[in-house]
Amino acid sequence: MLGQSLIFRQSRMTLIEKYIRPCLSVHIVRREQVIVEVLKNTRGVLEVKPLNRLDRETISRIEREYTKSIVKGIGRPRNLGVEESLKREHVVVIFTTSEFEWSKGPYAVIKVDDHVIGIIDEYGLKLISNRLRKVLKKGTPEIIFLPLNLKLRIPTVRNLVVAPTSPPTDSYLKKRFGIKDRKDIGTMLVGFDLLDKTSQ
Repeated sequence: MLGQSLIFRQSRMTLIEKYIRPCLSVHIVRREQVIVEVLKNTRGVLEVKPLNRLDRETISRIEREYTKSIVKGIGRPRNLGVEESLKREHVVVIFTTSEFEWSKGPYAVIKVDDHVIGIIDEYGLKLISNRLRKVLKKGTPEIIFLPLNLKLRIPTVRNLVVAPTSPPTDSYLKKRFGIKDRKDIGTMLVGFDLLDKTSQ
């Protein structure tokens, strides 16, 4: 009986490996392609490219290095949006033109410890002057770039994160995918998880 049970389990695993998992992979790829097409049809989106594991690891490394710099004499950058997008099951990069419609801000907050001393939104940089002198003595400010609050309607998707990239990541992605390095072309990461059929 033990031998028969072992043979049955081995046969079942062979069946799963040979037939079921490849079918699931094809299904996931097709669903991802549908999402790519939806993004391509969004106004202001020039191109959409899926990122592989090496791309994601490279971007993560670039972003870690970028946090060691100082942005325009204001503070150390941290791209929270990119961090969150890279945690998702699937990540694509979208290359955008000037026609792409951004959501309303804030796009970034400037903090020292837990104190917010400024924000960056669609109107530019706003500093909270009555906190500056007191708080700046405590350390170097941190500029935290946030995900965009875009109302993209994409079927079969959850945990959607859209994040403008940092300048070095922007350069990497344009070179990686052969996109001209022009100021009017932006790059954003779109991270998402696929909904299970049972949760749709």
